[in-house]
Amino acid sequence: MKLKDYKKKINSMSEKELKLEIQSLNEKLLDSRFKNSVNNFTKVREIRENKKNVARINTEIRSRELKSK
Repeated sequence: MKLKDYKKKINSMSEKELKLEIQSLNEKLLDSRFKNSVNNFTKVREIRENKKNVARINTEIRSRELKSK
């Protein structure tokens, strides 16, 4: 998914959906890191992308909190 599309998707999600998405990404990240440590994991880019997506979602949640104040 392209970055613009992903940002639009994040903006349209509710807070509950964002938290579920973070949980899902964290599980994928943990699984990817485990696979990388056990053997040669060929999708190292996936680890980096998942970390960045978690950060993007956290940023969106924080910006919504600041707007509501």
